[in-house]
Amino acid sequence: MENEMDNTNIEQKDVKLFDDYVQSAEEGDLVAQLKLALMYYDGDGVEPDHVKSHEWFKKVAQQGFPQAQSFVAKMYYTGDGCEQDYKKALEWYEKAALQGHVDAQCNAAKMYYNGEGCETDTKRALEWYEKAAEQGNRDAQFMSANLYYIGEGCEKDRERATKWFKKAADQEHDYAQFMLGLLYLSGIVVDKNDAKAHEFLKKSAEQGNEEAQFHLAKMYHNGYGCERDYRKALEWFGKAAERGHAGAQNALGEMHFELRDYDKAIEWLNRAEGNGIEEAYYMRELIYIHRDERRRIDAATNQGDMDLQYAIANLLNKYDYAKAREWYARAAEQGHVEAQYRLGELYFNGHGVERDYIKAWEWFERTYSNKRKAGSMYSQNTEARAIMRKAAEQGNRSAQYCLGSLYEEEKREEEAFQWYKQAAEQGHMWAQCDTAYCYESGFGVEENHSEASKWYMLAVKQGGDSVKYELPILDHLCRKRKWWQ
Repeated sequence: MENEMDNTNIEQKDVKLFDDYVQSAEEGDLVAQLKLALMYYDGDGVEPDHVKSHEWFKKVAQQGFPQAQSFVAKMYYTGDGCEQDYKKALEWYEKAALQGHVDAQCNAAKMYYNGEGCETDTKRALEWYEKAAEQGNRDAQFMSANLYYIGEGCEKDRERATKWFKKAADQEHDYAQFMLGLLYLSGIVVDKNDAKAHEFLKKSAEQGNEEAQFHLAKMYHNGYGCERDYRKALEWFGKAAERGHAGAQNALGEMHFELRDYDKAIEWLNRAEGNGIEEAYYMRELIYIHRDERRRIDAATNQGDMDLQYAIANLLNKYDYAKAREWYARAAEQGHVEAQYRLGELYFNGHGVERDYIKAWEWFERTYSNKRKAGSMYSQNTEARAIMRKAAEQGNRSAQYCLGSLYEEEKREEEAFQWYKQAAEQGHMWAQCDTAYCYESGFGVEENHSEASKWYMLAVKQGGDSVKYELPILDHLCRKRKWWQ
């Protein structure tokens, strides 16, 4: 009973206080008007009424009170107690901003940047962000840094951007710390310093920034700016992965694979794939290979899916050249052009197999496009060139064709033709094509269309469509002369 009487007395006092504020406010008392606006907004001594609150805040704002101007702007922006009106919100934010109200400066900047209540104006946005930044607002410092860094609303100025990143980072702004970490890691603007990169990324990561957590984990994994520490790499990849970072989920899957914890690896790779990391699918298939779950890779073996075979080979190429070669070979034998090139590279470099320049070329030359791409590897490698020359002189047709290709690139026309012709006479399909082209165009030999026709037809008989459509110029010439229809 006593408590009820006390509550009643308090309510009566609140009502009396409210009535006093109403009288003073109507008489023009600025403080009373502001108190009344707050009482209507919060329901303090009166039923909440945001419409009336807006009316009283606006009266105060019209008298030049910046806090009230900013609050009126916020109400117009959200449609709280009034009809939503971005244009009026911006007008009131700017009134307060001109008086140095830092939150209003930030909000005006945001509206100019997003084109709310006005045309998008990044230059004007930067002006307001920088004014707020100069007053120490860390979010404005970060936004000013971003705009100067990318040159939006201003000329690109990365030194000025770095100044603002540092000021925001000093106030524990996690994204500013993250950006400073990346700058020190890359050596852009500031001198490359892995230790400082690690310091700032760690500060940001500890605040929960998932991008910083991901990059910090990579630094621990690779030993950049710190001692290599797989346990800490796992820990930070795990923190970022739990927050939904797809790259961290994929990296976590790969690390668990390296640790032979296949169940966890598959769990994280599934999540990474669900978040759009296509590579996770192939890594998971690789795990099934290591676990010898052949039923999971039927598509790559029994069903002969050469694209999947190639993808598996690419993943294995990071860990095991010999196994990668087996999978490249499966895809290459089915005609997978990229697999044929990769297989050639393994033989050329001696990865997972004894170095064999001739065997490498035999894979490169299977398609005209790969042959062209691989030519520079031989022309720039003295040892490879010498071995191919010796093999060519001993009658190896692939080596002869290789020399022809190298000489053609070097504009040594007669020598190119001679080697092409020798390989062509041994039945080398692409050499027959190039021999025909030499006769057709007078490259290293006197022009002779009859000989060109003969060699083209010999090549077509061997290669069919693979010849016709690999060489558009050949297709054009032959259709022109009706060599095939």
